[in-house]
Amino acid sequence: MFGNGRTVIRGGLGEYRFQTSSDSVSAALNLTHQNAQFNSPAPLLVTRIDSSVYQPVVSKNAVTAMDSSDSQEPLTTTYSFTIRQAMPAHSVAEFGYVGNQTTHALLEDGLANINNVPVGALFGPDPVTGASANPGAANLDDYRPRTNYQQITVISHGAYQNYNGLQVSWRKATTRHFFSVNYTFGKALGVASGTQGALVDPFNMAANYGVLAYDHTQLLNTAYSFRLPSPIHRKNAYLKGTLNEWQLSGITLLQSGAPIQPNDGGNLNLSGPINNRTWLGTDAVTLQPLLTCNPNTGLALNQYMNPACFSLPTALGSGKNGNIVFPYVKGPSYFNSDLAIFKTFAITEKKRLQFRATANNFLNHPLHSFTNNGAELNLNFDANGQLTNSSTFGRAQYTTGYRQLYFAARFEF
Repeated sequence: MFGNGRTVIRGGLGEYRFQTSSDSVSAALNLTHQNAQFNSPAPLLVTRIDSSVYQPVVSKNAVTAMDSSDSQEPLTTTYSFTIRQAMPAHSVAEFGYVGNQTTHALLEDGLANINNVPVGALFGPDPVTGASANPGAANLDDYRPRTNYQQITVISHGAYQNYNGLQVSWRKATTRHFFSVNYTFGKALGVASGTQGALVDPFNMAANYGVLAYDHTQLLNTAYSFRLPSPIHRKNAYLKGTLNEWQLSGITLLQSGAPIQPNDGGNLNLSGPINNRTWLGTDAVTLQPLLTCNPNTGLALNQYMNPACFSLPTALGSGKNGNIVFPYVKGPSYFNSDLAIFKTFAITEKKRLQFRATANNFLNHPLHSFTNNGAELNLNFDANGQLTNSSTFGRAQYTTGYRQLYFAARFEF
């Protein structure tokens, strides 16, 4: 940048196409034809076959097909801009902005189903039988736009996601010492479906745009290795060989917690006196709770969501849903630090003995955790619309993790 070799600017831009997996489209390539079957109402003579009236046997199945007008393949565009600066003590720092965008990703889950029951359809009489509306027990297949089929999955492209992040690092490497520190602040956003999170509304893809299931906003990683000072300078070979030239190394990791909503069903597994069929008139849209405040506020110790901020969507009126995308609510963070100390003793010119002591999680730092079934993250409402688990909701009441010590000796000859 200035001609002295101490400041370097670099950047990059790239576009990458990747082919859809054959496993994702194999069902569409093996589309079968249906056979029409008819039953006779009574035993027949062969001579009466042509003149008899038969009852059709209708069997509705789910099918997978491909969109003949869709010729797209997923496209990822990456970009970066980095400044590298020489720092004191022969160290180097980097400040970078990195990002990527993916378009034309494969549509998954309900987004690919073109035969979902429309919103509100179950509030009307059965289109096939004419029976009175009964949303909770209705035959869903009778309410689908294409009544001869169940689910119709059409392989096509249109989902999207992106990542943008700030990356900062500082490192130094010499013959005796090494350290590396890097920090990332970023966010992964996109349409939540498939492995990216829980789809809520298959009729409005943009409404499902939010933080993805694998996002971790902040990450800090450190690694270091130092030759410890040699305290013995006297002509005492035994003390010098025992106390000098020890080496200390370790790593420390700190990471923000994962987002709770996309990892817990999209609606925190809401259960109560209403469901999507009776409230929204469809089974395709996930019934969402109504947020009355920011669930990140008013938290107690080791609590990650405020139960007072969640209610059933009754305040919006019948047929209306709650909040599809919540504010960014994170779970417990992750922290770990490992430490090792070792030294190699020269016995003879060709024989060496190395002693090593290692401590994983040497600080014995506990990690807060929910239970395995995640009951503290589920919204369970009673008949009056009150949370039955409000005393434990959002609380990480348990801890995990422990210190592990290892000792090893290695003889080289």
